[in-house]
Amino acid sequence: MSSVLPVFTPIEETLYLTLCGRALDNHLPHPILADRMAYELVGTLGYDCARFRLSASPIINIAHRAKKLDEVARDFIARHPKAVGLDLGAGLDTRAFRIDPPASVDWYDVDYPEVITARHQLLPARANVHNLGADLTDPAWLDAVPGDRPAVIVADGLMAFLTQD
Repeated sequence: MSSVLPVFTPIEETLYLTLCGRALDNHLPHPILADRMAYELVGTLGYDCARFRLSASPIINIAHRAKKLDEVARDFIARHPKAVGLDLGAGLDTRAFRIDPPASVDWYDVDYPEVITARHQLLPARANVHNLGADLTDPAWLDAVPGDRPAVIVADGLMAFLTQD
């Protein structure tokens, strides 16, 4: 890889678990999610997914959860074609590419600034998809998001890292 990724904190590094789950699902004989971009990202990064020792069960769970969230987002956007989509704690997820929202939808992948730097380096730009670097516990990041349209919010794997407050 030609670019150097930022150094991630242990919390930021958890993005590799879901990335690997999606990539390994793509390699199964009958993938659930079939996220080829995740598989290619792992290859580009040279990341060793074997370090997680993922058996079929967690791989299937990661793929099913992502597929269900994709379906929820796609269905919402079909009903609200000028919606705003938010993927909170996006990591290196390729959801915006999988659901392919129309140009009338603004999609925001939100994560820590270092993760967003990596997204810029690794993922192709896409019209109406915005990468927003922020600490989600500071509500100031919401100022960058349109507040006058219906919104669909996904948070795949994020909630375990947030306190109740």
